[in-house]
Amino acid sequence: MNPILIVNDLPGSGQVAGMIAQSIITAAGFKTAWLPTVVLSHHTGNGPVIRHEIKDDFQQILAHWQQQAYSFSAYVTGYFATANQIDQFVDYVKKENSTVPLIVDPIMADHGKFYQGFNEQILPSMRHLVQQATIVLPNVTEACLMVGEVYPQQIDEVFIQQLLFKMKQMGAKQTLLTGVETIEHPGKISFYYLSSDEQLIGVHHAKSNRSYFGTGDLTSALLTSAWMHQLTLDNIVLKLSQWLSLAVSKTDVNQKEINYIPVMRTVMDFFSEEVESI
Repeated sequence: MNPILIVNDLPGSGQVAGMIAQSIITAAGFKTAWLPTVVLSHHTGNGPVIRHEIKDDFQQILAHWQQQAYSFSAYVTGYFATANQIDQFVDYVKKENSTVPLIVDPIMADHGKFYQGFNEQILPSMRHLVQQATIVLPNVTEACLMVGEVYPQQIDEVFIQQLLFKMKQMGAKQTLLTGVETIEHPGKISFYYLSSDEQLIGVHHAKSNRSYFGTGDLTSALLTSAWMHQLTLDNIVLKLSQWLSLAVSKTDVNQKEINYIPVMRTVMDFFSEEVESI
């Protein structure tokens, strides 16, 4: 099988972002390839960083792969440094095999506002990327921004279902909302998606008193691994809930980053039979 291409930032230290994707996807039995969007001295949650954006090289790497007819079995994207990078990657994907799965974590915002360094100018490019995706994993803020919805003061399941419908109308083939807190499920963190007959499905697990860097990266890496092992979305979301709960339970309260090592071991055991055939 061809490698899975990871498109994400690359921190020199700190077990987040592409470092998590590399570890989890490898544990699931797949080869990986890299396209860094920015190289950092360490992840931004640890304060000021040395930052090196991949500019002209980004397009040159994509062009080189095309010239060499180099193929991938899937793409998983996370942090893009610029809208221009997104546009270049979308152009690349559209020229390649359209049956290759594309898993998109549209990292740009949370808690009702853009992350530092992002603004409305990134939205047209991000929407275009999402329209190419096999499945997209936004949080509520990111989904609201993409469909032009105001971020609500209170989130209920009626709003979530409407938001998912609007994502579908925008062109997203499948959306899995992550990290959702609704008034119907206090003290819980939920995943939400629409079934094939457009019914709202939610899977819930206990909310931690703390948040940890890398949780979103772990989610997209786990989903990619399970998707490539051809689990159904219903089964994937149930496993995501279990595996993320495990990671949180094994993370020290004084630690800033999610402890994904126990999950990596679990993933390796879970897919052990399939791994032998890859």
